[in-house]
This record gives sequence, structure tokens and C-alpha cells, in this order.
Amino acid sequence: MFLGSGTLANDVVAGQLSLEGKPGLILSNGEFGERLIEQAGRFSLVFDALEVPWGEGFDLAAVRRAFERRPSPAWLWCVHCETSTGVLNPLEQIKALGSEFEARLCLDCISSIGTVPVDLAGVFLATCASGKGLRAYPGVSMVFYNHNLETASKALPRYLDLSNYRAQQGVPFTFSSNLLHALHASVKRVPWEKRFAELVELAGWLRPKLREMGFELVGDQTETSPAVVTVALPEELNSTKIGALIQESGYLLSYNSEYLRRRNWFQICLMGDCAREKLVSLLNALNRVCFKRRAARVAAS
Repeated sequence: MFLGSGTLANDVVAGQLSLEGKPGLILSNGEFGERLIEQAGRFSLVFDALEVPWGEGFDLAAVRRAFERRPSPAWLWCVHCETSTGVLNPLEQIKALGSEFEARLCLDCISSIGTVPVDLAGVFLATCASGKGLRAYPGVSMVFYNHNLETASKALPRYLDLSNYRAQQGVPFTFSSNLLHALHASVKRVPWEKRFAELVELAGWLRPKLREMGFELVGDQTETSPAVVTVALPEELNSTKIGALIQESGYLLSYNSEYLRRRNWFQICLMGDCAREKLVSLLNALNRVCFKRRAARVAAS
């Protein structure tokens, strides 16, 4: 565990990959895949990047062709749940490809752990954070591994050296016991199967309702996380203004991140406790703010 955001955990993964000294492959279909590419570049990793438009799934045949090139990538790094769009990338198929080509698979699971079942068997390194699906205070990040680590390397900063944490039994530096106890409280009594099923049921109800209202949902042509619903607004509606108006009604949407503002998107995230009755009220507020206002403007013109 580390004191810091999920970005720190991914920097730790980049540092570990820099010790491999072999080329790799990064998959990207959204903001956080692009961040992996940037982080890999900052560590001077040698890699190819397979990028597809935001909201689309990966063509696994194209991934296979990338592995069949020579030299074949020795590692594969990608995001499981692409938070910027809600797309849930196919973990088992990606794991199978990595295993077939003996590539070490690294996963950003920051938005998937705690919201969907995640099997990390066969994964080399995976990252997670205390916020998002685990529903604790942000500020604790995690890197999961299940292999022998080399001794501490002076090639990495001490704070990013995973083997340093292993050598010190996980606590080489000052840690926040408050954040750790909050994380423990958030996960110790969760009926996970029930939580996952409830999220699927809630998203299965919400998404059709939004479509019926006339909203365009990002990632509708591929598998998406039940915890992240991304809405693309038409040009005549401004996502930042809509988000602020909805906030005045008592609902906090995700809308103010730069990548969302740039695309005129907002998100309804169901990672915390969320009852259907509250979503009914949210939909009413969205209808009032988005469509009744637009109809009034059209009538006035």
C-alpha cells in the first residue's frame, strides 16, 4: 500500500516495467489508457500503443497481430474499467492473449475492483485505490503482485520501489492509520456478490431510462461497467452548466474533469450507496434541466 492516488500506483507499475528492460504493448480506449501511455513514456519504456476511439472496445485480432510482430511484446498494460467512458475491457480474453504469448499482464483496476468481480489470477501487477469502488476515503493506493521481487533497485526512487515495500513487510515509510482504518471499515462487511448483482440491476434499469429520455450513452456498442454511465450531450447543451444545475438540485454528477468538459460529457457514477428512488429523482431533475429548458428556448425563438 502507498499513500497517494491511483496514479501513484500506476507509476509504481511503470517503474517495475522499467526494470524488465524489454518492449511492451499498451492498450488505450480512453483517458486513463492515454495516461498509461504518458506514464510509460515518462519512465522511458519501449512500447507500442494500440489506441482505439474513446468508448469503443478493442479488436482482439488487432491485439493478436501486435503480439505476432517481432520482437513480440514482453508485457501488456491496460485499463480494466476505462473510467472516462465506462467501457469494461474484456479481462479474460486479454488474460488469455497474454498467457498465450507469455507476456506479463499489468492492469489498472482502480474503477473495477469493488464494482465488478475481478479475477487477478495470471496477472503480473494490478493497481487499485481506496476511493472509487471500495468506497473509502481517497489517499491509499495498492499494487497487487504474486511473484518474487528482486532486491531493492537503486534505479528507482525509494518511494516507487515495490521491492522496498516487500522487504519492509509493506510499511517502509510513514503511513496514515486513519486512512487505513477507514478502508478496513469500508470493506470488512460487504456482501460482494450481492453488491455486484445490485449494481448490474440498477444500471440495467437506469440505462434504458436515459435512452428513452433521448440521451446518447457512450460505450453502448460494447460492454460497460454497471457503476459508470457516461452521457454525451448535444452541442446545444453544455455539460458543465448542466452539472452545476443538477448539483443545485442535490445531485453530484461527474462533469468537471477536463476530459469530460472537452467532450461535453457527464457521468452518473453508482460506486457509492445509491437507491433507485434517488435515481428517479435525478432523472426528473435531468428532464427538467435538459429538455424542458431546451423546449422553452426553442419555443421562444
